[in-house]
Amino acid sequence: MRQQKIEGIILRTQPFFEKDKKVEIFSPTHGKCVFLAKGTSSSKSRFGGRLEVSNHVVFSIYKGKSFGVVTDCDLKKSYLNIREDFNLIALMCYFFDIIRKSTVYDQHNEPFFKLLAETLDLIEANNKDSDEKSYEKIKSFFYRRYLQIEGLLKENKGFISDYEFQIKFEEYSSNKLVQPVLI
Repeated sequence: MRQQKIEGIILRTQPFFEKDKKVEIFSPTHGKCVFLAKGTSSSKSRFGGRLEVSNHVVFSIYKGKSFGVVTDCDLKKSYLNIREDFNLIALMCYFFDIIRKSTVYDQHNEPFFKLLAETLDLIEANNKDSDEKSYEKIKSFFYRRYLQIEGLLKENKGFISDYEFQIKFEEYSSNKLVQPVLI
């Protein structure tokens, strides 16, 4: 059993037993990983608000029998502006869904991590008064870079539509995508 530090972006959390939480992160060195954070639901939790979806964190992990157990968590970046706007949350969750559906556990994937971090920075830079065109630009940026990383973009195309990406993604990964509904 050993202790290690793992940096990543939190993709999903879910309650586990009474006071614990399963945390799924995407890391540049380990890809998609699931860890157990003990005692997160108690009022004396040492994690505070650091285990929220979209936070960029550095975990100290102790390898247990079935799960890595989070012993400490340092916040690198919190994307607070995203959590204030429904459309930005929907975009963020959509991109997380794409990453979760197209990657496997415990596989090094630095290009996707960089893409996810850059995309979160773009979403965060948007303000509440942004129009639909800025959302489309962010999606096109993500689509183009994703397809380039996977080697699925044959020509250097400027704008990629939702439909074009969805067709390529579903052919490539055999997973269905549900487009976010922006209001």
